[in-house]
Amino acid sequence: MFRDFASMREVELKADGAKLRAQMGLPKTPAGWVIFAHEGGAGLHGSALASVARSLNAAGLATLSMELATPAESARRAGLDAVALGERLLAGTEKPRHC
Repeated sequence: MFRDFASMREVELKADGAKLRAQMGLPKTPAGWVIFAHEGGAGLHGSALASVARSLNAAGLATLSMELATPAESARRAGLDAVALGERLLAGTEKPRHC
């Protein structure tokens, strides 16, 4: 059964001293969350990712698509260590708890 889609918005996550870009799709009454995380540079508005997120939203699931690297880190192609990536991913799981 499809649910009413309420909003798609840009959000900012703070983790590991960095401000990370994310896009959240939030149905009026979400049945659960799906979090997409990528290192960055792929863009939050990629057509394949956006299509999957919209389909999940229409099915009643909230989505959070987050970049684990800041725009500056992506531009430098600076690799992040596993601990930093893990801390940033963990910060992404905190956002849904506050929505």
